[in-house]
Amino acid sequence: MKPMLRTLMVVGLLFMAVQAKAQNLALILSFQNYENGSEVRNALRSHNDLLTAYRNAGFQTFAGRDRSNAQLRRLLREFADALDDADNAVIHINGHVVSFGQQSWVLPVDTKANSLAGLEIDGISVNFLLELLARKPEQSILFLGMPDRDFANIRGTRRGVSAENMPDDVMMVSGLHRDVVRAVTRNFLDPDTIVLQALSANRRSLNFDGDIPVGLILADGGAAPAPSPQVDTPVQIESALGLSRNQRRSIQADLTILGHDLGTIDGVFGNATRRAIRNWQRDQRFSRTGYLTAEQLVQLDRGADAVRRDLEVRDRAFWARSGAAGTVAGLQAYLEQFPEGLFAGRARDQLSELLRDDDQEEWLRAAEINTLQAYQRYLQRYPQGIYNRLAKVRIQEFAVDEPDPHADARRAEERLRLDESSRLLIELRLAGLGYRVGGTDGNFNNATRNAIRQYQTDRRLPVTGYVSSTMIRMLLLGR
Repeated sequence: MKPMLRTLMVVGLLFMAVQAKAQNLALILSFQNYENGSEVRNALRSHNDLLTAYRNAGFQTFAGRDRSNAQLRRLLREFADALDDADNAVIHINGHVVSFGQQSWVLPVDTKANSLAGLEIDGISVNFLLELLARKPEQSILFLGMPDRDFANIRGTRRGVSAENMPDDVMMVSGLHRDVVRAVTRNFLDPDTIVLQALSANRRSLNFDGDIPVGLILADGGAAPAPSPQVDTPVQIESALGLSRNQRRSIQADLTILGHDLGTIDGVFGNATRRAIRNWQRDQRFSRTGYLTAEQLVQLDRGADAVRRDLEVRDRAFWARSGAAGTVAGLQAYLEQFPEGLFAGRARDQLSELLRDDDQEEWLRAAEINTLQAYQRYLQRYPQGIYNRLAKVRIQEFAVDEPDPHADARRAEERLRLDESSRLLIELRLAGLGYRVGGTDGNFNNATRNAIRQYQTDRRLPVTGYVSSTMIRMLLLGR
């Protein structure tokens, strides 16, 4: 073989080996010395340990210590630009994280936030970080290491991260920053260790949410891994239980009675049910997988039965104090407190008999007046009345006769799908501009609608009392 040809072949083989080696990326951020909040002890010392561990595991690292908001955003852009060419991706953050409702923010060291609106300006959205990693489905993890103390007293917020609205195929691991650093350096970055094994080794000290990339290995040892013991995934463990549709309905009923909202009880474990299971697992200090084990089923059933027994005792006691006397006020009080209670059917039957004459008299009065308000008053007094359906039909007829002049604006606001935190932010911005919103609670009441109309009048916007995308942009710009 000619020397030149041999040289080209060797170079080509080396190039192929380099190409075959996984190019993993890690963004490592540590925040310790906050200008306007409590210090995160030892975060910078841990930062050096993390940097060494990720680099030894073959990661290309983007790192920052005590970065400001502006510096952090530049680093995020650099990381995002390199992300598409990477195999696996990790974002690892040590520092303060605060949440409000379904929103969470990582706080840089120059955070000045003393309000929810300020968090949107100074903080980095955790949801944004998750969406960034979602570009690498089943190949990415967000690690959040947090202190055991609050950043500052920001009304309405709580320390820690919310796991709501996570994108598919991304996992988030969170806990005290010393526990997260220990788990990453000792387990997750141990050569040829799959993520599921690392999670199993740290299930008592860490929380994890989202979809577990069961086959992901962050640190490739470079040689064929030794056969590892079979580790059943959470999905496989629950699947082995062989739950029937009725059993799934019972589980959903148990979760509901324990206060976890999951919508309909239909025996189908969709996103809402999985979220409810994760929340229950968090309350019970189980690993937050969203899938149940046999042990957890027993504990769930026991907890729900205890609540049911307590409810039955309170139900019977309240009936004895109210509905048992057979008065209109007593029966109404019982149904208001226990609409699906043990005596609800009897209470409705007795109340129907007692109110029948008054019901009919009120209906005749409404029919004689024959106005929208008269029929609405009837339904308000007798929501389950004899003429309930007729009253609703007449109200619909009036609605057709008198169309809502702002129906398009109302539908446009509905399409924005404003959640409670978004509504609260709008109220805070309006209140900050001097408008009387009638309380900042994320609920658009009459006072809020009047404040919106006044704002629209002052800015020469269409006056509807409903929020538009144009109005939101103006509020965010402080106009």
